[in-house]
Amino acid sequence: MQESDQRRDNTWRAIDARVKATLLCPIVEEVAAATRLKRIIDLYGDVRKLSYNEETGALTNLTGDLQNRENGADVTLLGLSNWVAALSNENTTFKDLQNQRDTEAAFKNSGNVKEARLHIDPIYELIVERVNAMVSLNMTTPEIENFITELNQKIENIEITIATREGRRIDSTVADDETALENV
Repeated sequence: MQESDQRRDNTWRAIDARVKATLLCPIVEEVAAATRLKRIIDLYGDVRKLSYNEETGALTNLTGDLQNRENGADVTLLGLSNWVAALSNENTTFKDLQNQRDTEAAFKNSGNVKEARLHIDPIYELIVERVNAMVSLNMTTPEIENFITELNQKIENIEITIATREGRRIDSTVADDETALENV
């Protein structure tokens, strides 16, 4: 998709640059055509800065405007007919790739997380229990302390991610989490 987006961006840039260059042309008719086409291109702005969906929509509208009866003569005069057709095809190709990706993502099997947790949670609880016992008995090693620090950081990151998805704020400490290991 990125390569397809880059191709359509480059084609848009080429059309925009060609129109801008023609504004400096000594042929009055071409300057007038370039001025009219520049107004149309400027209506959409720099489409490369838009999101994928917005850019796709803008390019669909832009190529439609450039290919319509009113502007077709100006596009032909500047020799942009093939370029505008190429931009339209590249935009359609990108849209098809995006639709294909969305379809694949929709039918992607993510597995049964609840079933997997039924098997993993008891093992995790045993690990937490043993590590906490070692901390309580002052039997920790530097490796265990590093393990506790890393695991607590991972738990905190997951909690922040979940809170963000749910749209709520979260305290940046994991001390109140029942499953968090004791801090050493």
